[in-house]
Amino acid sequence: MKHSSNVHEFCDSEVRKGLFGQVDGVAFLEWAEKTLKERSIRTDFLPFNSIVGEPCWDMLLDLTVARIKGVRVSISSACIASGTPPTTAIRWLAYLQQIELIERSVDEFDRRRSFVSISDKGFDIMHNYYRKISLIQQQYKR
Repeated sequence: MKHSSNVHEFCDSEVRKGLFGQVDGVAFLEWAEKTLKERSIRTDFLPFNSIVGEPCWDMLLDLTVARIKGVRVSISSACIASGTPPTTAIRWLAYLQQIELIERSVDEFDRRRSFVSISDKGFDIMHNYYRKISLIQQQYKR
């Protein structure tokens, strides 16, 4: 999968911060995007989100991808990513903010609109999870 230069620039900046290597950063993005697509396909076979839904996980994956790509996510977009009704998604967003996995900010040009982003803490957790999963996958490839 080919990614735009801003993804590579982000990965380069994270390398300078010591978060991860460039290859690891691109692989991390690809993993998050692939996981989101797989979860979307799963609902084609089990369409009842209440059976297989994990709204917090879906939002964290979406916000991880957005951070790597440098995209701002509105509250309404985060609600859509959750796959739940807006009122439910907003409650989950409030919980994720309470446990400091996400941050909210107000649009400086339209104070009625807010954005949400994954916090440094949340991003570190997602990245560490990805690294652990990658190690397990490597063990099974042998």
